[in-house]
Amino acid sequence: MDSSASSGLTSLPEEGSEETHNSHNLPSAFSSVPARPPIRTSSQKYSPSNWSDYFDQEDDIQIPDSNDVFHVYMAGTEGPVIFCLHGGGYSG
Repeated sequence: MDSSASSGLTSLPEEGSEETHNSHNLPSAFSSVPARPPIRTSSQKYSPSNWSDYFDQEDDIQIPDSNDVFHVYMAGTEGPVIFCLHGGGYSG
C-alpha cells in the first residue's frame, strides 16, 4: 500500500518538470497579508506627557542634613495620600 495515499498527502513534482513550471499560476498563501507599516523610531512612537496634565504641583524636596533631593509631583488637597516611589535611579 502506498503510504502517501493512506495519509492523504501528494508527492512534490521533480525539479525541472512541467508541473513545477506551472505552479507559479497558483495563488500564494501570502497574497492576502496586509503590507507591513513602515518602521518608526522610538521618538516617533512616543512623545513625553506634560506633568501638568496629571498633577497640580511639582517640587524638589531636600532631606535635612543630607545631599539627597527628591523631585515630587502632587495632586489634590483632600482624600487619602497615595505615595508612589519610582525606583529607576531617580529618573522619574
